[in-house]
Amino acid sequence: MSGNIRPLNPESPPVSGAALAGQRPRASAPPKSSPARAAKASLTYHQIRCSICNHPDRDAIEEDFLHWIRPGAIIHEYQLGDRRAIGRHARAFGLFERRAAQTQHALGFIIEQADGVIATADSIIRAVRAHSCLDENGHWTEPTRHTIVTHEYKWEAAAPQGAKS
Repeated sequence: MSGNIRPLNPESPPVSGAALAGQRPRASAPPKSSPARAAKASLTYHQIRCSICNHPDRDAIEEDFLHWIRPGAIIHEYQLGDRRAIGRHARAFGLFERRAAQTQHALGFIIEQADGVIATADSIIRAVRAHSCLDENGHWTEPTRHTIVTHEYKWEAAAPQGAKS
């Protein structure tokens, strides 16, 4: 074996071992896992520990969350114990994003129930406006506004000097 070290880049010239003698070898970094693999491992860990994933009524709990039922009511109804479990489960499975896409459904429900509750005209109008500003994906879109600016100039002819008014 010759005293030359073969470089990783085949176009680079060989480097002698003596040239590297004064340098400390670098510690090798642990192999990096792909983001998809890390997410899968994290989801697997979540499913093992999550009280909602292991609950017999998991589908009903998720449906209640997606239909904007208060987390406190869900915890009480399904006897989950910790309110934070709903937030962790919703983040792990993207339920917040799915629920946001259904914001129109929630606002539509409020508008439908307007005749059965004591509400002010202002709150009903605000709900209708909010409903109209949401697209099918739950994204807020402001309507276009048109502003018309009108300038009026009044030119008064100056009276000649010496003229009587």
